[in-house]
Amino acid sequence: MKTFVIALISLLFVQNVFAVDVTVAIPTEHQPTKVVGLVVSKSGVLEKTGIEVAESTNTHVTATVPVAWTEGSDDSLVTTMYMTEEGEIKFSPLKSIATQKRDEKAAQKAKCALPAPKANDHRLLHNLGALHSLVDVRRVKRDVTKLEISNKLKGDFLMKLQNLETGFGLTTDVPLSAEIPPAELNIRLFRILTALKAYKSAN
Repeated sequence: MKTFVIALISLLFVQNVFAVDVTVAIPTEHQPTKVVGLVVSKSGVLEKTGIEVAESTNTHVTATVPVAWTEGSDDSLVTTMYMTEEGEIKFSPLKSIATQKRDEKAAQKAKCALPAPKANDHRLLHNLGALHSLVDVRRVKRDVTKLEISNKLKGDFLMKLQNLETGFGLTTDVPLSAEIPPAELNIRLFRILTALKAYKSAN
């Protein structure tokens, strides 16, 4: 069961090279006492300890999860699992590496705006052609991945996952299925996997 869940999670990612610090918001109402970073990538789930937490706003603190280029891809998702003062285990909102990079680029552009390229620049036209090709390739990969997930996540296996999600108290308003957004599907499968590991360790 765990191997199959991990395989489903792995279908959601395409490998790339990067190195980045991902900042994740944690609500201050929960008062985290122990924080573990989680990087979900094509190769599986990686735990990151020694996570630094700093105050950000009155409602959130910021946890910084360092991700090396060997530990995932731009499509990898980062979250934190933390323990509250009451002993409850919580998960912070999910954030992709791509989102973190976009945030950093936006901050850099705000500091130093670059001049717009000329519309008749032949290099720009060449780059646009390459961009269209890349978009087409990624669209095909996305469609193939979606089909693979749909073929796996159905029937008795889907029912077992739904029962596990209910049994561990992880249910949401939307039933688990291959039709929910990839990011949500990934974190829900990962939470089921984490709960299974915790149950196995306790028994």
